[in-house]
Amino acid sequence: MSTAKKSKSVNKNQGDRTVENKELAALEWTPEKKACFDEWKRRRDGKSIKCRKVEGEACEIEIDYDDPWYPLKKFEALGTADSDLQNYLLEQVIATFQGAGPMENRDPDVVLAAANAALAVLGAIRPRDEMEAMLVVQMIGVHNLLMDALKGAILSGQTLEWKKNYANCAAKTARIFLDQMEQLRRYRGGHQQKMTIEHVHVNEGGQAIVGNVGMKTDANGQEHK
Repeated sequence: MSTAKKSKSVNKNQGDRTVENKELAALEWTPEKKACFDEWKRRRDGKSIKCRKVEGEACEIEIDYDDPWYPLKKFEALGTADSDLQNYLLEQVIATFQGAGPMENRDPDVVLAAANAALAVLGAIRPRDEMEAMLVVQMIGVHNLLMDALKGAILSGQTLEWKKNYANCAAKTARIFLDQMEQLRRYRGGHQQKMTIEHVHVNEGGQAIVGNVGMKTDANGQEHK
């Protein structure tokens, strides 16, 4: 892959401004700014695989095969080495973006933007297997639904009932998304069980009782373990 020259400090991607080292040197580089810059550079250099429109085809896109790392990046983004499943999952997630659904109504520019956005998310999360890939694809779809519901809830000129319905949909979808995040965390953690020790009581003789200890009161009002 091509790398930026040493005389430059940021990438030359479209929409980014090339900054000379002398401009950066004039800035006050606090530890926080330096850490932020290093993280930005790490993420920029590890950018995900991209798609491009197919020449001569109205609504077709393809992976940018000019990127020599595309097989590895595609595997990292989609959690599987099976090309058919990769394409299947990518097509599924693209269809959840507004305007990128049915073939007959698809705008190629919208489809391309949707594909690259989905691949950026997938590439950042990096599903470790097919199960995680399916879950992350669902999470992107739920996120898209949530944002559409939020837009409907704040749409001007609509009735209170309209706004209420969309707000309820957004709230339910947000809970689904949080549940999906938790399931992904648990799956990646291997379903490890956590034991919490609430109390440890050491009696005479050095014996310890682990757990909750109940107190009983006798007829004289004295408490006993």
